[in-house]
Amino acid sequence: SEGGRRKGFMGHLTKIANALVQSSEKGPNTALIIQLVKELSDEQQEQWESFISGSLTETNKKNTVDLV
Repeated sequence: SEGGRRKGFMGHLTKIANALVQSSEKGPNTALIIQLVKELSDEQQEQWESFISGSLTETNKKNTVDLV
C-alpha cells in the first residue's frame, strides 16, 4: 500500500516473482514459463511486465544492501 505498512508475506511474493523472472531467463523451465506467460491475457501480460519493470525492480533496489 502507498506509504503504509506492507503485509508480512510480501517478502515471500517478491522471492517468488524473482524466481519466476530468473527461471524465465535461464534454467530447465525457461520454455515452460515463457509459454505460460504467453497464455495470459494481453492485459495480464502487460500487468506482469509493468510489475517486473516497476514495483519488483524498486523492491529489489530497496532490499539491496550496499557494502561500504
